[in-house]
Amino acid sequence: MSLEEQAKADQLLADHGKDVIVYYLNDAPWNTDKDIILNHLKYFVSKRADVNAKSDGGSTPLYYAARRGNIEVTASQIKNGL
Repeated sequence: MSLEEQAKADQLLADHGKDVIVYYLNDAPWNTDKDIILNHLKYFVSKRADVNAKSDGGSTPLYYAARRGNIEVTASQIKNGL
């Protein structure tokens, strides 16, 4: 992950705490490269983000990844128990 991407990830962690994954997947621009998303997810998990966090509406990170149609991210979440 580039220093710029890590700075963005750190700011998201500061803003959302352990719920960062659900907010990140909901708010990331639709054209964000899947590798960037996967790198951010790995980083958030390494910082002990809650992989089962729910949005205010009750949606999970898996829901947001699937809604995006991002098969690689969805498969990675299932494989890694996210």
